[in-house]
Amino acid sequence: MVLSCDKEGPGDNYDLRDIVAPYVAFNNTSNAVVKEGETIAIPFVVRTTVQSDIDISLSISGAFAEEQVVTLPKGSISVHASVVVPTGVFQSPDTTATATVSIVKAVAKDGTEFSLGSLNDPKTQQKILNIIL
Repeated sequence: MVLSCDKEGPGDNYDLRDIVAPYVAFNNTSNAVVKEGETIAIPFVVRTTVQSDIDISLSISGAFAEEQVVTLPKGSISVHASVVVPTGVFQSPDTTATATVSIVKAVAKDGTEFSLGSLNDPKTQQKILNIIL
């Protein structure tokens, strides 16, 4: 069944530029498994390219603590942070541990602040690292 009406609409002249603010997010927030002493690459994406570098600040808490800043080069839409899981993160007799990687903030060199995830909810921008022996 097809329905129509006599009202005129705006056609295809929708201005969608400001519906979703520019944001930085994890490429995915699925849990990751990593061995103690190894390095894991954690990818980030932006909604749109910008003409300025973006500094993405991370915080790691749990089995180990670390602060890190990774720079997304201007004109790029993705970058990854390399996180080294230190040895000695287990409390005896445990054989597993977890650490949470969070995006703290993202700021372009020109001072533009980016939302954290498409909903601008920092709680959705966390990635759990399941650390094993």
